[in-house]
Amino acid sequence: MSAFLTVLYPLSFLVVLSLVVIVHEYGHFLAARRCGVRV
Repeated sequence: MSAFLTVLYPLSFLVVLSLVVIVHEYGHFLAARRCGVRV
C-alpha cells in the first residue's frame, strides 16, 4: 500500500495543479476577449 501512495500523491498533485493552471489561463482568455483582444 505504501508504494501505491508514493505514486498516487505526486500524481494527484500534478492533476490538481494542471486543472488550476488551465482554469487560470482560461481566465486570461476571457479577460482578453472582454477587452476586445482578438484571440
